[in-house]
Amino acid sequence: MRAPDLEVIVEIARPPAEVRAWWLEMPPDYRASDPKEQPHRIRTLRRDEAGWECDTYWRMPLGREVVIRETFAFRPDGWDVDLRLPAGLRQRDEFVLAPTAAGTRVRVRVWIEAPSFRARLARPFMMRYARRQYPATWRAAAKLCERDAPRLG
Repeated sequence: MRAPDLEVIVEIARPPAEVRAWWLEMPPDYRASDPKEQPHRIRTLRRDEAGWECDTYWRMPLGREVVIRETFAFRPDGWDVDLRLPAGLRQRDEFVLAPTAAGTRVRVRVWIEAPSFRARLARPFMMRYARRQYPATWRAAAKLCERDAPRLG
């Protein structure tokens, strides 16, 4: 596999089990109460012990909303997410959780593939967006996780 297109590390002052629970355990139709939260809605399509498939609703500039199909594969140390993006782009995210003295280090690696001509045209724009927005989105998620993750044991 080639090197990731983007890698972001966030520190969360909560243990890995609580981080995992906050990130992955949603009601069947989750709606965020915090207006800054992205995605602001998550609708479960399928879930079992191996994975989760859902539609995520994202607020975009100019009042647009985009619905993205996400398929999660659970691993003991984290999870992978396959996404189908507009313009035929495909994205794979790898989340790896590692315990630290202060809580959890989450390493997120992203690959964005362009399997078609249309996707190859769109990829440079998506890469600029990803490099600008994804780190901020995951840092914001880390802060929400610290605040809202369930307390386990």
